Amino acid sequence: MLHNRTKARLRRGEPVVGTFVYLNDPAVVEIIGSAGFDFVIIDTEHVARQGAVVENLVRAAELSDVTPLIRVHENNEKTILRALETGAQGLVIPFVESADDVRRALRAMHYPPEGERGACYYTRASSWGSQGADFADYAQECNRELLLVGLIESAAGVENIAEIVDAGLEVPFVGRRDLCASLGVMDIHHPDVRAAVDRVYQVACGRQEQWAGILSYDPEEDRMWRAQDVRFFCHSIDVAVLAKTYAERAQELHEAVGYSDAMAGAGIPA
Repeated sequence: MLHNRTKARLRRGEPVVGTFVYLNDPAVVEIIGSAGFDFVIIDTEHVARQGAVVENLVRAAELSDVTPLIRVHENNEKTILRALETGAQGLVIPFVESADDVRRALRAMHYPPEGERGACYYTRASSWGSQGADFADYAQECNRELLLVGLIESAAGVENIAEIVDAGLEVPFVGRRDLCASLGVMDIHHPDVRAAVDRVYQVACGRQEQWAGILSYDPEEDRMWRAQDVRFFCHSIDVAVLAKTYAERAQELHEAVGYSDAMAGAGIPA
């Protein structure tokens, strides 16, 4: 198993930054790594992906020295096992709402004696069998290096945050969009949302071997969260960055060359 660069930085007390990956092209992951991000979250909850596609995205992350994490679509033993056998260095579990959710994920993620992960010598994660002679050492390394991130994105997750963190969740990661819906509001800056986020961080921040996380939207907010000892920052999604950047660039070009609104979308070649 490769050294988990992101977890090492967290253990040193340093912040880490990453982004979600929805596109299937490994080149996107390489670009993100080259840009200087610490981790990517390869999404399999909102994006339907075959195992070979996920493996290739993990390969691209390794090549680019960026930590590959996989957001699974459910907190299920077999789902987690298949995600980890790609060589992923951590998991993102959706809708963590209780200590039982954390314990279930930890059991599935860790080899015995810490967990119940099934052992197979002949997967990509175990280097196609080359770890066989030293599989016990490899299993211990996996248990030490894999990172468990849990999305706190509901009122129940906020209410139970103390027991969730005490159960061993390494990164309680607040997802404010879904949290808004759970709280009955549609504004991530609503006072009720801010109060819920503050409650999570009052419990989660300042612990050993546990690091609070946030899906960030602007640098000013990031500075505020960092002052509260938040260390795991995830910025946007590849498709959102691409769409926003090209929309802004198109607008700049239209203004520069006198491209009228009436001409926009008329199929005029570049």
